[in-house]
Amino acid sequence: MASLSREIFKWDLPRGATSASLPGQMKILKHPEKIILYSRPICGWCQDAKEWLSARGWHFTVVDVGADLDARRKAVDLSGQPLVPVIEVDGLVLGDFDVGQLEEFLQKYGFLAHE
Repeated sequence: MASLSREIFKWDLPRGATSASLPGQMKILKHPEKIILYSRPICGWCQDAKEWLSARGWHFTVVDVGADLDARRKAVDLSGQPLVPVIEVDGLVLGDFDVGQLEEFLQKYGFLAHE
């Protein structure tokens, strides 16, 4: 009987992810001390970011900018734009991103590396 192999198709991945960004192919170099994720409940990219962070066991605080006007203002001030998600990782800020962009951001600042 022939063995079955499974290709990874684009539609199998979270929004913004690539096959190069699958769990197990990224090495965590250091864990952030503080992560704040500014989001809204019905934001797909926000949900993807929460799942990505949780899958790696990273602790983070979620701030709902739809329910907290001061938090919304802070997210806009931090990122310079009004869209979510906005993430603050040890004082470094990324706004309006998908998980692929989040991985690139974390690589750039030494939190992750390709294995």
